[in-house]
Amino acid sequence: MRRQLSFAFTKLKLSDTVVLSAYGQNVAKAVKMVEILKLRLGLLHQESSLDSLKYTYPKDKQVKEGERKNYQGEVAGVVIKLSRKPLDKTAVGYQKPKPSESTSSKK
Repeated sequence: MRRQLSFAFTKLKLSDTVVLSAYGQNVAKAVKMVEILKLRLGLLHQESSLDSLKYTYPKDKQVKEGERKNYQGEVAGVVIKLSRKPLDKTAVGYQKPKPSESTSSKK
C-alpha cells in the first residue's frame, strides 16, 4: 500500500486529479488509502462511484477434445476520484473537502 500512496501523492503534486479504482477484496484498501490522502493533504474534493467488472477464465478440464468451457463471473468495485479543483457537486458520490490534519492541528 505504501507504493500506491506514494504514487497518489506524487500524482496529486504534478496534476490536480487522481483516480483510484479497486475491485473485490481490494475495495477496503482503496477506501483506507483515500482517507489517508484526504487526512494528510486536506482540501481534496472526492467523487465516488460503484462499478463492476466482468471476467472470463477457462475451466480446468476439457469437455470434449479441443473444446473448452469457460467460467464467467462479475466482481463489484469502486472508483474514487480525488481532485484539488472542485468536482460536480450534484453527483451522487460527491464529498466536499475537509481541512488537512496539519491545518487543523493546534498552533
